[in-house]
Amino acid sequence: MIDGSDLVVTDATTGTERRVSLATVRSARIARLGNVEICALALEGGREDAIATDERGCRADFAALVRELYAALSPRSVPFARGSWLIAGVVATSCAAGLALGLAVYLGVIDAPQYAVRALVGAIVSAVFGPVGVWTARPRAIRTDAELDAALPR
Repeated sequence: MIDGSDLVVTDATTGTERRVSLATVRSARIARLGNVEICALALEGGREDAIATDERGCRADFAALVRELYAALSPRSVPFARGSWLIAGVVATSCAAGLALGLAVYLGVIDAPQYAVRALVGAIVSAVFGPVGVWTARPRAIRTDAELDAALPR
C-alpha cells in the first residue's frame, strides 16, 4: 500500500514490512513467468527491488498494489513497462532447443526413427510459436490504465 511518500510491502510469509521511497523509483516493470507475478522497481543508484507473488489468492491484492503504485508514480512520468527481455530470451532459447532437437531426430542425426514424425511436428511448433512467444514476452511501455489492466492478473 502507499503510505504518504512510501510504498509499504508486507511479506505474506514472514510478516516483515519493508518501505520503498517513491521518490527513489526510476522505472517499474511488470512481468509474468508461469504462475509468478512480478513488479520490479529500478531505484536510484542502480538498486532494484521487486514485489512478487505466486499465490492465486494474493493476485487481486498484487494487482491493486501495482495500480496504486502506477497512480502514485504517473504524475512524475515514471516509465512503466510490461514484459521482460529475460523471459523473451528463455522462450527463444527453449524454442531453439526444441527446433534443433526435433530436426536432429527427424534428419536421423539422433537415431530414434520411431519418433521422427513427432519430432518434426515439435520442430514445426517450436518454429511457429517461438517467435509468437518472444513477441508477447518482449518489454512494452504502459501508457494508459487500460494497458496496465491488460498486464495485471485478473
